[in-house]
Amino acid sequence: MKTTLSIALAIFTLVSAACAGIIKPGTYKMKWVYTAKQDRGELARTGVDMAKATPEQRKTFNLVSDNGLWGSRSGYTVAMDESKGTGKGYDVAYVTYKRSVKPGNRVRVPLIEDHSPTCDYKYHSDYDHPVPMDVMIGAGQSGGRRVTSAVAVEVHFNEDQPASFWVEQYGYLEGSFRTDSGPLCVRLYDSNSTGILGDIHKEAGQDEGDPDWIILRTDGGRHTTAKFGDMQAQMVTGNLLFDNKLYSLKVAPTGNSITIGRYTGRAGKLAVKVVIGSRETKGFRVGVASGPVAYIDQPITPVNLPPGKYLVSVRTGENTGILASEATVVSGRTTVVKIGGPLALNIERNGDEGPLSAKVGATVDFHLGLYAGEDMYMTTRKAAISITGPDGQHVYTGSDCKDIQKAPSGTVLFRMPTTWKPGDYKITATLKVNGRQLTASNTLEIHE
Repeated sequence: MKTTLSIALAIFTLVSAACAGIIKPGTYKMKWVYTAKQDRGELARTGVDMAKATPEQRKTFNLVSDNGLWGSRSGYTVAMDESKGTGKGYDVAYVTYKRSVKPGNRVRVPLIEDHSPTCDYKYHSDYDHPVPMDVMIGAGQSGGRRVTSAVAVEVHFNEDQPASFWVEQYGYLEGSFRTDSGPLCVRLYDSNSTGILGDIHKEAGQDEGDPDWIILRTDGGRHTTAKFGDMQAQMVTGNLLFDNKLYSLKVAPTGNSITIGRYTGRAGKLAVKVVIGSRETKGFRVGVASGPVAYIDQPITPVNLPPGKYLVSVRTGENTGILASEATVVSGRTTVVKIGGPLALNIERNGDEGPLSAKVGATVDFHLGLYAGEDMYMTTRKAAISITGPDGQHVYTGSDCKDIQKAPSGTVLFRMPTTWKPGDYKITATLKVNGRQLTASNTLEIHE
């Protein structure tokens, strides 16, 4: 059975520290830092599923358009509107946040329609000018402290309707750990938007909670945007892994300090072997996740870990790899996991490699899956997609992002021309990986 990695995509951009060091136990002070030029790879991001706003919801936000959208999650309530009238296009979003200094106060966020060739999202705010929102952080609304923050948004679409509305919150707590090789910059983010730093938030019906994130910067936080090898990201869940050494970790309820000590619990080792195609790969980085616990991009194998079941991923380059497999770490032992295998490209829907089916003029969605053995493999290379009609004649090449969204191991959205007639069409995808040309095809059955 093919396994996929469920960790948020933003995690994949964060990389491990290159220098070694032993963190000195102690309690370290943290201060609030806010800048509108914050590295977007380090922002706290909350995804909110959207739906058509009810009359009551439209009234609450004073929405103009009949196409108004609404959603709520993790303390945020958001809406999108066509302020110039129904059908005129979305141009504004509204955000309310339960930890705002003024509860219930909505923030107006102007939207920009995106025309980039990647087509990763349809609308977003001006990232260089996030909208100010002062919030309360700490233990409880009355016992917390007021800090300056701001929000930006992205809106991702699925078949012409928003799949999710991403709220990005600016600002973080920053401090410095002492190590035997110099200072280690530490940043703590309220990633689950509860206003409490270092907690795990669990929504109703959610199997696992959403923890906050801690990022270690070996560049001392001097650069606006971290470079490859400067960062290591982890979920804040009671312990920390740095330079393959485990530590206990406790964040003060106010977020004003972090106490770090030696890890005294049980531990085992996880050794990883990676094969892509027919060759064993060296020089990769390992990321592991177990429930709400994740240690991302460790440059050393075997990795020291508490006992438990883990989902293992690897990076074979700055933006490639991310294979996923399962492994169980046992105390006092070394567990070896093999990831990868022969490369293959598939066109599928919901894991089913059978024929695709859609009505005339509909938007077709399918999955372009790149695999190494039974594990999913990610690459920044784009696949070329072409379609032939029932008569064998070429009818489409995926080159215009307004019509098709394409990326290996991702969902492809194709807006079918209304002139296409019922019948069996053939979709073909080609992709060159590691010097090898891969091809996949599937049938698209179009019907009335």
